[in-house]
Amino acid sequence: MFAKRKQRRHFKNRVQAVDEAIWDLSFQREKLRMLREDVRKQYDRINEPSVMAQKKLEEEKNAEKSDKKMIENLEAVVAKYAPDLEQKAKQIEGLDNEISGEGNPQSCESRIEGFRALKAMYLEYLCKL
Repeated sequence: MFAKRKQRRHFKNRVQAVDEAIWDLSFQREKLRMLREDVRKQYDRINEPSVMAQKKLEEEKNAEKSDKKMIENLEAVVAKYAPDLEQKAKQIEGLDNEISGEGNPQSCESRIEGFRALKAMYLEYLCKL
């Protein structure tokens, strides 16, 4: 008789622990989303002058009287920003993969879904006790 009670209490505690793990992962997911947004803003801030330089470069190349020095300067500006843009894009991709990566069992979304399934199993077992 007391064994059943202990078992029910144990599984109720396990359900509570799973709920807390879900809360922790939800917090982590939210912080990763905030970090991703910060990186995206940095990417946009770096990308803006690069895009403007690329547009100006296209205009200069298509112009009848193009200034060689201006073209060289614009190409230098585009080349200057390229590595930073690539790095920020990789950071964004990595954060997206960590938040909700397709096929990534370690992503926050996958782990939350796993805990929800575990919670459902615990609750189903509790009903049988």
